[in-house]
Amino acid sequence: MKNKFKIIFILLFVILLNVNWSADKVLFALMEYAPLIGEKLNGYGIEPAIVTAAFKKVNVDVEYVFSPPARTYIAAEEGVYDGTVGWIWSEEREKSFYYSEPIFEASLVLFHLKEFKFDWEMMDDLKGIPIGITAKNYYVPEFHEALDAGTLAVNVASKDSIQFEKLLRHCIKIYPINNTNLEMRSIG
Repeated sequence: MKNKFKIIFILLFVILLNVNWSADKVLFALMEYAPLIGEKLNGYGIEPAIVTAAFKKVNVDVEYVFSPPARTYIAAEEGVYDGTVGWIWSEEREKSFYYSEPIFEASLVLFHLKEFKFDWEMMDDLKGIPIGITAKNYYVPEFHEALDAGTLAVNVASKDSIQFEKLLRHCIKIYPINNTNLEMRSIG
C-alpha cells in the first residue's frame, strides 16, 4: 500500500527586509517546477502569474530570473534577489522568509522504474533504498525526520531533471516529488 502524505503548497512570497516598497520593480528568483512555474510557460506559470498580478495592483513590475533550486533559494536568502516564489513552508525556511497563506495542496509521490517493485507504508520501509533528492527541496516532515536520523540513503542533485536522469540510468531507485495534480491551462 502506498502511503499518501498530504502537504500544503504554499506560495512563498518572499520579501526580504531590504526591499524598497517605493520601488517600481522587484526582482524574484525562480526555479523550474512545472506545471506551477516554468520559464517557457505563459506568465512563467500560475504562481508567478499570481505574484505579478498582486504587484500590478500596487503599480510594481516584477522581473524573474531562473536558476536551479539551491541557487534560487540561497540567492534569495542572501538578498541577491528581492525574493522567490513557490516554496513549501518549513521551519528552517521560515527563519529567512515570509510566507503567504497556502494556495495549493499536493501529495508526495515516489517515482521509480516499473521493474523496481516495492511496497511501502512508512519511511522506515525506504531504508537502504537509493533515493534521489534535489538540494533545498522540502518533501514532508516525516521524510526530513528520516533524513536527519540518517535512515535514508540519499543522493543529492541540483535539479529535478538530473534526478530523473539518474533514475533512468539506475543510479537511484526512487525519486520523491511533490505532485500538485494540476493541469496546465493558459494564464493571461
